[in-house]
Amino acid sequence: MAWKIWKKPKERADEEYRKAYKKGINLGDWRSAYNSLVNAIKLYGEAGYTDRCLECRALACLCLALMYPERKKYWVEASKALRALGGKTISFPKPVNSLDLALECDLRAMELEIKELKSEEEKAKALMSLAQRYNTIKRDLLLVSILQGVNQDGESRGRVLIARAYIHLGNSVLDRDPLKAAEYYRMASLQFSSIGFAREAEDWDAKSKRLQEVRECWVCGRKVVGRDVNFIVLEGRITGYLAGMESGKTLKTFSDEGIVVCIACSSIITTIADRIAKAYYEKMMRALEETRRELLKRIERLESRISRLEWEVRMSRR
Repeated sequence: MAWKIWKKPKERADEEYRKAYKKGINLGDWRSAYNSLVNAIKLYGEAGYTDRCLECRALACLCLALMYPERKKYWVEASKALRALGGKTISFPKPVNSLDLALECDLRAMELEIKELKSEEEKAKALMSLAQRYNTIKRDLLLVSILQGVNQDGESRGRVLIARAYIHLGNSVLDRDPLKAAEYYRMASLQFSSIGFAREAEDWDAKSKRLQEVRECWVCGRKVVGRDVNFIVLEGRITGYLAGMESGKTLKTFSDEGIVVCIACSSIITTIADRIAKAYYEKMMRALEETRRELLKRIERLESRISRLEWEVRMSRR
């Protein structure tokens, strides 16, 4: 409204500050809160309220980080701005010490940095180290609550990261040692289970058990360990005669689900099937092209006849 221009900068700044909470922070609308806080920073600066400027800047940086939670630089900036408050209690929307919140921003930035690592082993090592830092926090994590909608203290968050570290370790050896990978995945499952992540615990326990399965390839007869990695089960038909040949064998080459085929043999079968399918496809496309050309020729002949008939009709009317 026009009358607002007659208000002093401090009064207008206070209005923007309250608006940042009422229409932004309290509702989780970080963009609205950010815009109001930026206005408040300018107005408090004009009025000479340095402390308020610092507080609004810290809140604005935090809102910006929450607007773009996958951008590490915003968490780093938020941490610096929060530390500049020197341990002041702020509301976001609950009361929290600015240094405690700065630490959470630091740890969040570290998590994003770990995602950028290329090596599975490096990721695992970094996550283990980060978990130790989370373990020192003996309270619920505000940022986890906001971003993920769950209440999680530092120790629980640490266990999540340890579970993820075991998963990365499993991934690092999966190709060459499925049994070792299975053990890492089982340890990840136990970590998830310890903090009540039932679905994740079940998923990784199931994957661990599948990796421990040992079968014999129907095609080449090799003993293979690690379902879905070193062997798969394909649909197929087994007669009573063929089933009888399996009697007495420790390792089975088929089950109710289908026939066991190692990845090497499966890749050969797939390659051959792809080549056959491609050859049929190309043959069909050639036949369709020939048909298309023939149809075009017939259409041209028909159009020519129609044109001639139209000409004859016009001539006959003269």
